[in-house]
Amino acid sequence: MPLAFKRFKIDLTLQIFLALAIGLLLGLFFGEDIKVIKWVGDVWIRLMQMAVLPYMTASLISGIGSLDTGLARNMALRGGGLLLLFWLISAAIILLMPLAFPKWVDSAFLSNESLADHPGFNPIELYIPDNPFHSLANSIVPGVVLFSITVGVALINVQKKAEFIDGLKVLTEALSKVMAFVVRLTPIGVLSIVAVAAGTLSVEVIGQLEVYFVVYIVSALLLTFVVLPLVISTLTPFSYLDVMRFSKSALLTGFITQNVLITFPLLITKSRELFQKYALETEQTDHVVDVIIPVTFNFPNCGRLLALLFIPFASWMSGADLALGDYPQLISAGIFSLFAKAQIALVFLLDLFRLPHDLFALYIPSAIINGRFDTLASVMNLFAFSVIVSVGLNGNLIWNVRKVLISLSIIILSLLLTVLATRLALQSFLKVDYVKDQMLQSMQLRSPYAGMTVFKTLPEAQPLSPRQGDLLSEIRQRQVLRVGYRVDRHPLAFFNNRDELVGLHVRLLNELAADLGVRIEYYPFDWPHFKDNLNTHQLDIVPGVAYDTFNIVDAALTEPYLQGHLCFLVKDFRRHDFASKDKIQGLEKLQIAISGDTLIVEKIGDRLRSKLPGVDLDVTPINEYSEFFALNDQVDALVESCEICSARALLHPEYTSMLPKELSLAYPLSFAVPYGQTEFANFLSQWIAVKKNTGFWQDAIDYWVYAKGARPAQKRWSIKKDVFGW
Repeated sequence: MPLAFKRFKIDLTLQIFLALAIGLLLGLFFGEDIKVIKWVGDVWIRLMQMAVLPYMTASLISGIGSLDTGLARNMALRGGGLLLLFWLISAAIILLMPLAFPKWVDSAFLSNESLADHPGFNPIELYIPDNPFHSLANSIVPGVVLFSITVGVALINVQKKAEFIDGLKVLTEALSKVMAFVVRLTPIGVLSIVAVAAGTLSVEVIGQLEVYFVVYIVSALLLTFVVLPLVISTLTPFSYLDVMRFSKSALLTGFITQNVLITFPLLITKSRELFQKYALETEQTDHVVDVIIPVTFNFPNCGRLLALLFIPFASWMSGADLALGDYPQLISAGIFSLFAKAQIALVFLLDLFRLPHDLFALYIPSAIINGRFDTLASVMNLFAFSVIVSVGLNGNLIWNVRKVLISLSIIILSLLLTVLATRLALQSFLKVDYVKDQMLQSMQLRSPYAGMTVFKTLPEAQPLSPRQGDLLSEIRQRQVLRVGYRVDRHPLAFFNNRDELVGLHVRLLNELAADLGVRIEYYPFDWPHFKDNLNTHQLDIVPGVAYDTFNIVDAALTEPYLQGHLCFLVKDFRRHDFASKDKIQGLEKLQIAISGDTLIVEKIGDRLRSKLPGVDLDVTPINEYSEFFALNDQVDALVESCEICSARALLHPEYTSMLPKELSLAYPLSFAVPYGQTEFANFLSQWIAVKKNTGFWQDAIDYWVYAKGARPAQKRWSIKKDVFGW
């Protein structure tokens, strides 16, 4: 495509917009069939990421290292403070603008990312690399940036640095050619990504993406036309109107071309003209403007930092707002990460905040539109930086307390009114009905087993005595496998909206019965009596039993079939209290509910007390989950497996499932069989291993726990099928 466009001399910006339009049409025409070209977009993204970190490293080292000592010192003193001011302004925007996201009810199915073992935030490991090559290889951008700045600063006073810096500039030029080649492929990548998005995204997701568009664009306009011009007019002799008059050509050029580099000549020229009008132009101001704009371009500016809004948006879209305590981590890690491209930074930050990587696919098409607006903010930021630093070096900075307070009041009032107006506008047009509870309740067995029977009462108990002979032979002889189930234990076993017993346990044990060639009967049981039910010949298997020493008394256990973790089910407004181990320890008193027999309630309570020293922890035993919701504010949380907590949150979206950072509580689940039936337990363990190797086990978990494929298949409308009938 780029070659064809080049033949007709169509510039890259127009190519990208044509690709956007063509991709949109292809997606609408082919619908979900367009997914066959998804790999094209994936390849383009990886190519884009390939050269970014090496380029950033070389350009930072050469750019800083080439400065002379005097200019570097002056720029560090004045420019460093100003850079910090602009970062603080951006941080305020990123902190406050997510308040404009409309309130909506949602909850999320359990995901692999939420269960992954993520280390806690360690700023030393993140920012100070003991091995910079490890940071480069693993895209740990903050560590790479600090290493590059350190080497660049050290080079300033090195005498024989010219050849080394020239070599870095050659490398930078080579890498820029690689990136330029990939940029020429942008229309192809954009076409693929937009086509797949247009053909597969649901109307609900598109509506949510509009929220990000609006908040991002409003933030960029606020920075460009209110905040940054007021900062210039407050700290310099230049009026607000003159600031806008002399910057408008660069702003317009940047907006049209979506390219900050192209605006450099205009920024330099217009800065000089502004100084001339106020009779402040000197040889030093001309030199500073020439140097400072290219140098500061390598640092994250207000426009580039707006990309960080995608992280609170991704968190909001996942069903929960980003915690206030997470914003310092987002800002600090985000600033360093955005020394590189947003494509690198956002992938790193999504992982840091345990958000689904799939959401990154939404960023690429949104960046095509938002890119013009972040270019506006970036151009105004560079203009403000060059003008204020140049005025400062001339000794003409103004510090008028009254003027500062007036400008600060205008900025704060504008920001608050913008947040309020944006939220009201978004709340009025975003209408999303909550249906995930219905999705869960409508799940069905994809392969119903004809030999399955469900009973509401247990069979008659026999005298408590060891079974005679091998249980597997007995099951085959009687041609019936008897299994216990707990009512309302989503997603492991529950009655759906058709009053059918379904769930992960049902799917797994139906498969076992089919492999044995026997019928299967399901009977309800209570936790306090499950061992008696096994040993009095009422049940052959009880699933969902904690794999722990206290359960091997009076029963035999298989190897774990699910490597679970314990989670806390809490009210949404309490989620931040359970975000980490430190947060929980700050509660002092904790009242929790635990479902199970007396032993398991005691054991889980003791484990939590050992993990949370100093917390006054009290346990309320419950038999049914409905008891927890009836207790309401009398308990702080329900402690259960993450699989169950996540499902309960879907049924009760005012609750959320929390797996606290740095508080790992393994909770593997196994099948329990009658005491003494070790041969049957060993057989089941081998059967589990075989089924895991065939992929059956993971498929069942993906469907019932992660809800992959659980949403009723709703074919996207497409011109191909719905208009032409092809």
